[in-house]
Amino acid sequence: MNRLKVTDPQDTIKINDLQLKYQNIQSEMEILYTEFRKKYEDRMKDSQFNKDFANELRKAILNCRYLSKEDRVKYEKEIE
Repeated sequence: MNRLKVTDPQDTIKINDLQLKYQNIQSEMEILYTEFRKKYEDRMKDSQFNKDFANELRKAILNCRYLSKEDRVKYEKEIE
């Protein structure tokens, strides 16, 4: 999304490419989350499990090479 925001609006080829990549990533994320919910359905009501999951998810997001500096600072603070 950050790349899409800074792309020249006249560069339709790049915009289309970035939008396609974004849609593919969104689809992958939906599949992974659906699989996760099925696998851990019985534990999803446990507040400690949800808290631990959210913390681990934030740690994993920090490994994303496309994470903006602002988002990185936000996630680092949330982990502390």
